[in-house]
Amino acid sequence: METVKLNRKNITYLTVQEEIDAHQKKVADFEAEILNKRLFGESPSIFNPILSRILVVGCGGTGSWLMPKLAKTINDMKRKRLLAADFKLMLVDGDTVESKNLIRQNFVESDIGQNKAEVMALRYGATMPDIELQYIDKYVSMDPKFDPTHFVGAGTLAEFTAGGTYKTIVFNLVDNQNARRAVHSFPMDGWVVDIGNELVHGQLFASPYGTAAEPEFQSLNFFTMSPETLTTEEEVKVYSCAEADEDVQLEEQFLVANDTAALVGHNWLCSLMSAPDSVPARINFTCLPMPQVEVVLKNIPA
Repeated sequence: METVKLNRKNITYLTVQEEIDAHQKKVADFEAEILNKRLFGESPSIFNPILSRILVVGCGGTGSWLMPKLAKTINDMKRKRLLAADFKLMLVDGDTVESKNLIRQNFVESDIGQNKAEVMALRYGATMPDIELQYIDKYVSMDPKFDPTHFVGAGTLAEFTAGGTYKTIVFNLVDNQNARRAVHSFPMDGWVVDIGNELVHGQLFASPYGTAAEPEFQSLNFFTMSPETLTTEEEVKVYSCAEADEDVQLEEQFLVANDTAALVGHNWLCSLMSAPDSVPARINFTCLPMPQVEVVLKNIPA
């Protein structure tokens, strides 16, 4: 801001950048007021944060495609004051990038040999300079005798989610049931969002826990809704991420399937922000010949 003297009067004027910044702040404040009024029915002068923690478990097939979408949304949520002052983001994955991952997953040649969670944290952390971002370069295990060199227990994840003042969202994107169960094994206040896919089909399950679930929904989670698997087509073989990377014939199909899975997960988060009273609990999707989504179970209380 500069002040000049003209005709014996001090006149203060804004630089072009200051005018742009002031306009952007007015737009952000207006959007935040409208959104908070819609979400909470309160005075538009009151801003209510919603989330304190987001935890992404699995940074491979689906997780690597979710991260660029998630980074933009987190920045937007911060701008709209929907993130708590103590908000933190954590990524967890013990796997390293291999050359076979480059086609199907969101990695490049220079990432080979590096840990997947670390790559995602460094790449997208740079786009979220005001967000505290942590990563754990280990696998998740429920085995009480797990090797701490390569595995992390559910207790570490529980400590992270329990430290926030508001709700937590966990994106559970692993491809084995042991790790999935570990993420569901500790108390939390929020949602665990399980996403998985086959060749062209997939499903999302959003399990509410703590105050995110009304009493009648307390036992409604991934393992009660779908105790066997994350598939809708039993006749189609369920491939893990590693198996898909080994099968060259599946590369193109799995690339589309994983990106679609990430898009469905991202849209679920956006639906929570815009319509918390009708958060989908289960979504089926297919990516070929064109993406199609079916909300199977609706209206899980937020």
